[in-house]
Formats: sequence, structure tokens, C-alpha cells
Amino acid sequence: MTSLPPEDRSPADRLLVPAGLLTVLVGALPVGIELWARTGFAEVRDALWLAGVLGFAVAFLLGTRGGGTPFRCLLFVVLQTVLALGTAVAKPWEFAGILLVVAAAQYGTLLKLPHSLLVCVGQTAALTAILVAHGRDPARATIGMSMLFMFQVFALLTANVAARESEGRIALAEANAELVEAQGRLALASREAERLRIARDLHDVLGHRLTGLTLALETSRHLLARGETAPAAEQVERASTAARALLADVRQVVSSLREDDDGPVDLAPALRALAARFEGLQV
Repeated sequence: MTSLPPEDRSPADRLLVPAGLLTVLVGALPVGIELWARTGFAEVRDALWLAGVLGFAVAFLLGTRGGGTPFRCLLFVVLQTVLALGTAVAKPWEFAGILLVVAAAQYGTLLKLPHSLLVCVGQTAALTAILVAHGRDPARATIGMSMLFMFQVFALLTANVAARESEGRIALAEANAELVEAQGRLALASREAERLRIARDLHDVLGHRLTGLTLALETSRHLLARGETAPAAEQVERASTAARALLADVRQVVSSLREDDDGPVDLAPALRALAARFEGLQV
């Protein structure tokens, strides 16, 4: 009975909505059958009572369908309280107390506990005043409404616990998702830092060998141009040695890269792990 989307509610929280509707139906059905058998809702008070019950059910469905703002849900619950008291004005029966219990459960999810308790006191006092105004004995009405108040407290505490559990579960899932994301970013940053280090090593290790190789080849070219074949052959041999050392260094760096590489990120399992924390979300 909270403003959370249906997919974010816990199983216990989702059961509160059909439980509330069933409570209204079971409470109203015997009274409605009795009124139909008496007058067929031909009297104005009977028709007003029926309209109040139906209006309460509609307001209950609109206020508990989820996804709305807390203020919007609270407006629908206030409307339910007004309609419940309206049924008592039309027919001064204790049936209105059943509707107030359903409303109290919703107040428990939308208001802070002290505020919801004050609301229950107010609507219980209002129903007591209506019954006394219609001729009920004040002492008996007060005793009966005190019992009704305790039912309201039980309902709002139960709903409050369910709502706090849903909110805590969502907060925990969000925190876990952020932690997984942070771990992924840290691993990526670590790999990038390692690749940067290897790039620097390549530059430091291979740079001087490439310089020596270039100089040896350039020298041999000039010697050959002057016809000095023996010194040119010596420079070519020196270049060949530098090339072999360069190749060995390249192989060593590549081998280090292969050992340190964790491979590409397997995106599908990572997404499924995140999605598993949110009910109703499929990837």
C-alpha cells in the first residue's frame, strides 16, 4: 500500500492490496444483502451507504495501484476516511470501523508513526461522535471504538513494517549495484594503468635499441657508398644483433601482456547479476 511501483514491492507488501479489498468486500457483503432484502436500496440513506462503500473501494484501488507520488496516495486515503465516515452518517453502524481499519493500514505506509497514530485517534473519535449523535450509548460506543482503535493500530503497524522492509530492500539493492559498478570501474582503471605502464616500458626498453639499429644501418649505407665493404659488413652485423635483441624484447613484453590480460569483460553475466537484485527486471 505504498507509492512504490508494483515491481519494487515485496511479496508481503503486494498482498496488502488484495487483503484490503477482501476486507471491504467481506464486511460490506452481509450488510448490503440485508439492505437489499429490506428496501432494495430504494431509500436515500441506503443508496448513500452503497455509494460510500463503492466510492471507498474505488479510492482504495486508485491509491494503492503504485507509481504515484506519496501526496497523491495520501489524498486518496483521506478520501477513503471521509467516505467511511459518510457511510456511518448514512447508516450508523460499526461497519464503518472496518473501512477505517483499511485506511489506517495505508496511513501507516505514508506517514510517520506518530502522525499515523494521531490520524487513527482522530478518525476513531469522529466515528464515535457520529454514533453517539445517532443515539448510541456514549459509554458503550466509547468502549467499542476503543477496540476499533486497537485494530487500527495493529493494521498500521503491520503495514508500516512491510513498507519499511520494501524500502530497505530497494536501498540495499541500489547500494549493491553501486558497489558492483565501482568494482568494475576499479578493475578497468587497473587494467588501463597496467597497459600504460607496459607502453612506457616499451618506450624505455626498445627506444635505445631502435636508435642503435637506425644508426648502424645508416653508417653501413654510407660505408657502402664509399666502397668500404668490410666496415659496412661490421655495421650490418651490429644492426642484425640489435634487431635480434629488439625482437627478444618485443616477445618478452608481449608475453607479459598475455599473462596480465584478464580478457574482455563478460557483459552478459554482469548484467544478469545486477538484474537479479531487482524483481521483475529481465535482461
